[in-house]
Amino acid sequence: MTRAAHSEKTFFSSEIGICADNRIMKNRAAAIASCGLNIIGGISLIMIAIADSVLAGEYFELPQGTISADIGWTTDRITLEDVLRGKIEFIPNQEGPSCKSIKMIQVAKVLESPDIFDDHQWDLSSGNYDRNFVRTLHNEESGITGGYFIDYLGNHCVKGKPCSPYYRDHFPNSDESQDGAKENGAITPAAIVDYPFGWGVIYNISLEVCSVCVSDRIITFLGCAKWGATWPLLSPRYIPPVEASRAPSQTFMRAFDNFNRYYSNDIVVFDAVMASYH
Repeated sequence: MTRAAHSEKTFFSSEIGICADNRIMKNRAAAIASCGLNIIGGISLIMIAIADSVLAGEYFELPQGTISADIGWTTDRITLEDVLRGKIEFIPNQEGPSCKSIKMIQVAKVLESPDIFDDHQWDLSSGNYDRNFVRTLHNEESGITGGYFIDYLGNHCVKGKPCSPYYRDHFPNSDESQDGAKENGAITPAAIVDYPFGWGVIYNISLEVCSVCVSDRIITFLGCAKWGATWPLLSPRYIPPVEASRAPSQTFMRAFDNFNRYYSNDIVVFDAVMASYH
């Protein structure tokens, strides 16, 4: 449910405040007074809602670099359809490893209702039919949430043949995002821009994106962020706080494994942090 799009942010009047527990206050000051600051990973966050839209700008300092997130509702200039826009950027720091190529991998879960098992099913005409076969299966004991898949274009790939898991190889959005690098003291941030659309059908989309250092078939995880949005049928749409972490979740890794098995990818994760998963 993602694609490249040329869009612009749509703003409304009547500024209100939203607390972390979704209590709606009449303005920003009231939200701060009543809710206080929402602390996520040591980062102070205030979310401001404008009508039924929430704009969230967040920064997270991680051991290998900084993740920034810019999430908001926009209107597609061509279709005039409401879409979610998310830009996730990873900026390497001096403590992190040198890396010629920093790319992003994203997993997604798309729900059609509040039922956590009501995952969207892609038909053959969608070009993404194979997404149905690489999703995770729910396993509470292993900490794996069902329904997550690598975010990619299914019609770019053929089962049993190598397929890139890297987001920008399928959705480049070159005017707004780029792959990154850190070489000889020079730093280029890595970023993706995603436009989840189809909100006439979608109730919720949950995403986890990880930046990785890529060296041939070996990757090293540098930092991850979880983001998404919900648009209930009879109540205002909203964007939950972004979460950041040094390493991917168990769910992310299972989706990554499923994808690599399905497409016979020979990708090796070289990262001590991930040792507990294997």
